[in-house]
This record gives sequence, C-alpha cells and structure tokens, in this order.
Amino acid sequence: SLSENVAAHDGFWNMSTGQNPDTIFALAFCRGDTSANLCENCVGTALHDLVERCPDQKGAFSWGTGGQPCFVRYSDTPIYGILQMEPTLLIDSVDIITMSPAVWWNLTLGVLNQAVDSPSKLKFATGQATLPDNRTIYSLLQCSPDLSANNCRSCLNEAIDYDDKHGRGKQDSGVYKPSCIF
Repeated sequence: SLSENVAAHDGFWNMSTGQNPDTIFALAFCRGDTSANLCENCVGTALHDLVERCPDQKGAFSWGTGGQPCFVRYSDTPIYGILQMEPTLLIDSVDIITMSPAVWWNLTLGVLNQAVDSPSKLKFATGQATLPDNRTIYSLLQCSPDLSANNCRSCLNEAIDYDDKHGRGKQDSGVYKPSCIF
C-alpha cells in the first residue's frame, strides 16, 4: 500500500497504477521529523479521507491530519517532479511575537538553504534562534522530495514571502503549499 511504502522508504514514495487513459499517479511524503509509525498512519488516514471526500475527483491532495505530519496527492496526470504552488494554506494564531525582522529573515533563509541542500532525500531542515528576551523561535521547512533544488528553492521562497506578508510575527504560523511547507 502507499502508506506502507512511504513508511518503509524513509518517508517518501510515488507510484502509478492503471493503464492509459486510466492511469492514476500518487505521491506521499512525511515531515522529516515524523516517526515511521506515525508516517504510515498519517498517510493511510489522509488517503482514506481523500477517497471518501473526493470520490469523483481525478486529482486531490491532503496535508494530513492533526499536526500535518504528511502529504498525500493523486492525479490523473503525472505529478512526480512537477512544482505546484497553489493552493496555499496559512495556519496562524492571533498571538503576536515581537522580534526584529533581521532575526526572522536570518533564521528563515538559513533553514531554507539547509532544506534545499539537505543530504536527506526529504529536503527537510529545522532551526532556531534566541530573541533578546530569551524566548526561542523555531523554523521548519520541507519540500516534496521529488523536486529539483531550484524548484524546492522557488517553492520555499514563495511560502516564506507569503508568510512574511500574512503571518510573520504570529505565533505558530505556517504556510502549506502542495510542493512545500514552511
């Protein structure tokens, strides 16, 4: 199954099934800090939810359940290695964190470079910075593992720009795109 293969292959799997013109392409990956068991459960649940909620759709995707530890996508057209930027989901809270824009940008761009250049096939990186009042801010970025480094960078840059305009300074903000998360 897709969920078992994702868990067994370090959090990423893609596949196709069927014959033209009825071929279905599927891709799933888990966040880089997700255990194999949680990954398998998340992908299985997300896939089940997609089939239940989108029974007549030729393509659909889910950012998983709970804390968004996985991503599942299927389509009747090839999706492997294809950058998809929309739709965009912003998750944030009303709580504001006061910080220097330079601290936020330095952390974010540093983690972006780590994710793009990551030796891990998951293109995943995290980082943290301490604010002057001794609070810590955290950053997590990940691209779909099938993307090229350039497409990964493009997706993350767009997600970061989106967060800068709509979520920066808000506690627990995150931007989810079909090809990357921030």
